[in-house]
Amino acid sequence: MITTNVIARTFQVECSQKTGTCFSLDIDQRQYLITARHIVEGINNNNSILIFHDGKWKTLDVELVWLSETEEDIAILAPSIQISPALPLIPSMDGVIYGQDVFFLGFPFGLKTEAGPINRNFPLPFIKKGVFSTTEKIEGGSTRIYIDGHNNPGFSGGPIIFTDLKTNEIKVLGVMSGYYPYYEPVQINNSITELKSQQNTGIAIAYSLDRAVEYIKENPAGVPLDLKTI
Repeated sequence: MITTNVIARTFQVECSQKTGTCFSLDIDQRQYLITARHIVEGINNNNSILIFHDGKWKTLDVELVWLSETEEDIAILAPSIQISPALPLIPSMDGVIYGQDVFFLGFPFGLKTEAGPINRNFPLPFIKKGVFSTTEKIEGGSTRIYIDGHNNPGFSGGPIIFTDLKTNEIKVLGVMSGYYPYYEPVQINNSITELKSQQNTGIAIAYSLDRAVEYIKENPAGVPLDLKTI
């Protein structure tokens, strides 16, 4: 089940002509935007992004808080304004079970649904379901997450959501990055060539938020929350 606290935090983002997804997180009474590093690479030279709102792209000034320098594909931005209501959403993998259904949100191929005031004139993201398949530790101590689910371009930077079955809390376990590829030889006139075509295996790749949350707690920079919006 996907609730308002997730949908209202998920946005279509553009930076340096690359589009994807970002989502807001509230940590220690401040708000941040989380996305995939590859979506905002180069933002040092342009401390603003575009957010789709009210039927058009709008400029949002941001501060670059953290750009992972390891394998994990995560960036943290501090928006100049509070962009979403301060509805609770826990960034944690605690409680996720192998084989459990998870959901990821985003804007594949730029697709979206305009919902007007239902979502404060922000478009509704697409929602896809997958299975929490496995994890592995990577450089820097972060966790790579594998999801049995067909990821598409545009979901990058979006949240992956699950329900903690012990507490019934909705949690965000990671940031969508891409998919695990395989390379199919190209055949021309019944002959196999040296060319290869990249194919989507249906295994999505994401990264946990552990290091991002740790960095935020040690380097607070987000805009203070207006708790009256709860």
